[in-house]
Amino acid sequence: IQGDYNTITGTIIHTNSVQGIHIATGNHNIITNINSSNNAGNGVNFVAASNNTLTNSIFNDNQNGVFMQFANYHNFNNLTSNGNNGALFFNEASFNNFTNITMDSNEIGIYFFASSSEYNHFNGFRVTGSTQPAFGAVVIPTGVSNNTFENGYINDTVKYGIQMYSYGGITNNNVFRNILINNSGHSDFRVETTGGGVSLNNTLINVTYPKADNVSQLGGVITYIRKWYFSPQVN
Repeated sequence: IQGDYNTITGTIIHTNSVQGIHIATGNHNIITNINSSNNAGNGVNFVAASNNTLTNSIFNDNQNGVFMQFANYHNFNNLTSNGNNGALFFNEASFNNFTNITMDSNEIGIYFFASSSEYNHFNGFRVTGSTQPAFGAVVIPTGVSNNTFENGYINDTVKYGIQMYSYGGITNNNVFRNILINNSGHSDFRVETTGGGVSLNNTLINVTYPKADNVSQLGGVITYIRKWYFSPQVN
């Protein structure tokens, strides 16, 4: 789809050799009640697109469920993205809103590629059973700042629950609110900086997790703010 103001509804897209749905330079389109699964590529691609709406849809067993590159100002509601490499994948995607997203048995749930992605808002998300042995269920790398994650549940992850890292750059001012993280194989909340990277003023508000660790080396700097923080384990 390269046009504007189109509506796609009630469609099943399975076992394509490429992407299920590909929207390039398309704006103000509405996609609803879609099942795009078992494709060799991504369930749905948004590339150089803006102001599209995606609701009430399923993206299972693809390369990535929802893939966004240079994609801004979208609204996503009531999505299921299971069994993919990445449930949600971002590469320079900003000002997008996600509400009520279920992500189970993916390698990674929410994956930001190391690039500038800012002012995305996630409200009501569930990430369970993430299987990537080297990364977290939610990965927030260098250059990803000013995003908000709230009303979430992260459980049963092989490595980390939430993983933030900054290698020679910045990862600042992200907000996490009302989130429960549990049963991560290594740690539930991990922050890493190295090579002069900084991770500053990231804020946790009522975020519950039993295990956390910070790793700062080679001039890296870490600060984060806790407000109304409660841990189920008392040391």
